[in-house]
Amino acid sequence: MKRFISTILKTIIFFMSWAILISFTPHISTKKPALLRLWWEFTPLIVVILLSVFFVLIIERGKINIPVTSRFFKNFLIGVSYG
Repeated sequence: MKRFISTILKTIIFFMSWAILISFTPHISTKKPALLRLWWEFTPLIVVILLSVFFVLIIERGKINIPVTSRFFKNFLIGVSYG
């Protein structure tokens, strides 16, 4: 039960942090809709990446291993074939 509550609490903290950080991102003023759309898609992605790195390094203290470079070629081919 303790682990379940911890997971729920971490999930709530993650999404609340994401919402707060997104609300503080600056809005760009441009006449080009393509740049505006790119900005709208890019900022949430960057915030999710930063929060994920923060959670893996600080909150979980390295208990989670993200194998980015191990079996890169095999994982790349599987991802491309499924995608």
